[in-house]
Amino acid sequence: MIAESTSTANTLRIERRLTASPARVFAAWTNVEQVKRWAAPGPMEVAAAEVDLKVGGRYRIAMTRPDGTTHVAVGEYREVVPNARLVYTWRWESWRESHRDSIVTVEFNADGGGTTLRLTHSELPDENAVTQHTAGWEGSLAKFVPLVS
Repeated sequence: MIAESTSTANTLRIERRLTASPARVFAAWTNVEQVKRWAAPGPMEVAAAEVDLKVGGRYRIAMTRPDGTTHVAVGEYREVVPNARLVYTWRWESWRESHRDSIVTVEFNADGGGTTLRLTHSELPDENAVTQHTAGWEGSLAKFVPLVS
């Protein structure tokens, strides 16, 4: 597995080389039952998830901390190319109205017998949000990688 993380100007990029096929990786990223297994970092758990996987479809992921605090991410799919690419908006329900949606792009590229997953999260409000979201994605991917290996 190759792991790489970088960030620039309110954008973060993370890359992972996985042994599973793009179809398997895409399914784990988009199937609601699988999303519940990985889409919350560290000790957090996914309390509820909804996925309407189509352009214009919405998703909602409620992540709960061990102390019971819940954080909810919501957004809309802008591009869905099965087994290849997803683009969707991302916002925390708790974000003030002044925060516009950020954008998540996930690419699933065939790489030998596996997949190179490239995640780009752009248009975050500030560098602090980049740092926090990098930690969150890294923590979620720590659960995702074994799911597809």
